Amino acid sequence: MKVPFIVVAGGLLALACTKPDTRTLPERTTSASGAMAPSGSAAGTGPSMGTSMHLAAEQGSSVAEKEITATIHQGILADEALKGTGQDVKVVTAGTKVTLLGPVNSGQAKLAIAAIATRTAGVTEVDNQLQIVN
Repeated sequence: MKVPFIVVAGGLLALACTKPDTRTLPERTTSASGAMAPSGSAAGTGPSMGTSMHLAAEQGSSVAEKEITATIHQGILADEALKGTGQDVKVVTAGTKVTLLGPVNSGQAKLAIAAIATRTAGVTEVDNQLQIVN
């Protein structure tokens, strides 16, 4: 009588282990003081870490998405005009949409990086969130 119970219990355990985790955590932002606060609170103004962390979580994991991201990074690093500014650019690919994040040193660099992303095969939309810093 114990054997059927173990088989059933083992079957339920296997089923429980294969169920995808659909839980979500609340998005958080970091204030200038380093304190954590829920997204949308008064903890920070302007672009928040929560936004880029949320986008990073949306980075696709398919082979095609990884290839798009790698191709854009290679294009940025190969462009001599972008030396010294393109290394800090984060490329997030979700499907055929690419989001560009991070600092650049000029408007020209911002446009050049967006052009690299736009002409990359498989990209249908580019969200250019690069920020010009001096």
